[in-house]
Amino acid sequence: MNALKELLASIYSLSDEAIRQLLEQAKYLLTSTSKNIPGCPHCQSQAVIRYGKKCGKQRFRCKKCGKTFVTTTHTIMAESHQSKIVWEQVLNDTLECKSINQTAKELHLSHPCVFHMRHKILLGLSQLSDSEGVLLEEVSELDETYVLECYTGNITQKSKGKAALLRR
Repeated sequence: MNALKELLASIYSLSDEAIRQLLEQAKYLLTSTSKNIPGCPHCQSQAVIRYGKKCGKQRFRCKKCGKTFVTTTHTIMAESHQSKIVWEQVLNDTLECKSINQTAKELHLSHPCVFHMRHKILLGLSQLSDSEGVLLEEVSELDETYVLECYTGNITQKSKGKAALLRR
């Protein structure tokens, strides 16, 4: 979690030109649906066939391992019902330091949906910077960040047990 806070803090300190360059590099996280048949994300075999559609997306089946997949498998868009355009807007808003509430209101999405999308993007950006050698060019300052987290209504089983013990 600290790595995400550090990444977000370094993004906030970038200039507009550096944010534009980072946005161009980060857009590859959002897979494009190409007309070419992709390789299997599980075994990297190129022996795949079209295997119907799933949620409006072309589904593929690997002849080698037998697993099925869609073009968004093993990407930050995996298991998402949102379109690539919505993901790009959330990515833009994240890099432009817009709040989650503002993004949710503009896109007519719920706060938790945008929250999870933003965290997937930040995780993808942190993995991108680790694996691909993306360097932030300008001097970045890191300062502590206060994150307001609300656990109202999220009572865990462990805390229920403690509360029950205290009531006795």
